[in-house]
Amino acid sequence: MTGQKIVRPEHPIPARPEGATASMVDLADHYLNALDDEIHNKPGNTLSALPMGVQTFAGTAFDVRGVIQLAGKDSLEITHVVYPEAVRGIAVHVKGEELHVLHAAAWAPEDGQLEIGAYVLHYANGASRNIPITYHTTTSDWWAQPADPTPSDAPVAWEGSNPRVEDMGFVLRLFKFSCPNPLPGIEIESLDFVSHLVHSAPMLLAVTVA
Repeated sequence: MTGQKIVRPEHPIPARPEGATASMVDLADHYLNALDDEIHNKPGNTLSALPMGVQTFAGTAFDVRGVIQLAGKDSLEITHVVYPEAVRGIAVHVKGEELHVLHAAAWAPEDGQLEIGAYVLHYANGASRNIPITYHTTTSDWWAQPADPTPSDAPVAWEGSNPRVEDMGFVLRLFKFSCPNPLPGIEIESLDFVSHLVHSAPMLLAVTVA
């Protein structure tokens, strides 16, 4: 396919803000878009209205400075942009009782394929645990009609707009999903963010372990 490009930030990712704590995972080296970038190669399709830096969404403080969009099985055809299947080895190095993520999905699922990806936690004792990302339960599309249902286990953490969705009658939504850390007494060394390469693809903005 002609005209495709490899996803990378088109605007600088801001430096780690003052007030960011060790519990707020630093995603700066892994962000694939800045909030001011035209996401999915679509004019006006930005998250520039999202508050940046250390921000509290749905009761949890996050360090928010960009977007990690993973590939879906049709994402190249839709966007002409090459996205990764996974981002692995995100450094965490903290213990905590709960994992909190600020995330969403791009594109609705097809053929009943609701498990669209996973967070894989790697611990200091060599153990790993898998936390599924499930459409309608833990996440949903970041483009929504105002009356669309929200995920059963992930409240709307932020709602906003951009020129592209406003022209089409949609709103932007991000969701906070929280779950117990399977091994709270052991340091989480790293995190993998993985797509299952179905039609709907996960996108991640921030992670806090608390």
